[in-house]
Amino acid sequence: MQIQINKILLDHWDPIGISDEPLARDEYQPYVAMILALLKASASVDMIASKLLEIERTQMGLNGDVNRAQNVAQIIKNSHAAGN
Repeated sequence: MQIQINKILLDHWDPIGISDEPLARDEYQPYVAMILALLKASASVDMIASKLLEIERTQMGLNGDVNRAQNVAQIIKNSHAAGN
């Protein structure tokens, strides 16, 4: 699941636009454990989206994209539910 979440973060979230950079494939790895912990705690899509926005705003210094965070959180939940 860690690999899948990292891939989702790169392919669908990517707030700093590094997904095309091969050397940056682990850029979002530090956030994977946070997302996994939320999934293990049966967090809602909104809770996961809130965490993604918090990361964008507090750790990356960005404004945060609410729609993107919601969409990515839904993708993560669907992937987890499917056992990927």
